[in-house]
Amino acid sequence: MNTPDLVGNCGYAEFDYPNLFLPDRLWIARFQNHSRMLGKFAWYLVSSDGVGQLTGILATGTSGSMKNLSQDAFLNITIALPPTNEQCAIADHLDRETARIDQLTAKVEAAIERLTEYRQALITSAVTGKIDVRSLSPTLSPRGEGVRMAAL
Repeated sequence: MNTPDLVGNCGYAEFDYPNLFLPDRLWIARFQNHSRMLGKFAWYLVSSDGVGQLTGILATGTSGSMKNLSQDAFLNITIALPPTNEQCAIADHLDRETARIDQLTAKVEAAIERLTEYRQALITSAVTGKIDVRSLSPTLSPRGEGVRMAAL
C-alpha cells in the first residue's frame, strides 16, 4: 500500500542479500565504503520527522489515500551532510540511545504485566473471600478526589 503515512518509510539491513526482490514502489540504496554518506546515518536521517514531512509534501498522486514518491524527487532533496566521522558518531549515539529506550520500554511493559496479574489476583482473592475487604479503609474516595492525573 502507498498510504500517505507510509510514503518515505525506510528500513536498514546490515548486509546485502543476494537475489532480493522488492515490489516496484520500494528501492534499495547501497552505500559504498568510501561514500560521503554512511548507510546507517542515511537510515536515521530518512527516518527522521523532518525528512518524513518533506517526503509527504513531495509525494504525488490523484488519490488522497494513495501517494507515490518519485526517485527523482527523493534524490533531489538537499541536506546538510556532516563529515563521515560525525555521521558515524551520530549513528552510534542513536544506536545506544534507542537500545536504552528499548530496554526501558521492555521493563515498563513487564512491570505493567506484573501489575495487571497482581490486580487480577487481588480481585480474585476478594471475590472468592480469601481476603476480607470489608475491614479495609480506602485511602481515596471512590471518585479519586485528591488524586492528580497527568497526560501520558
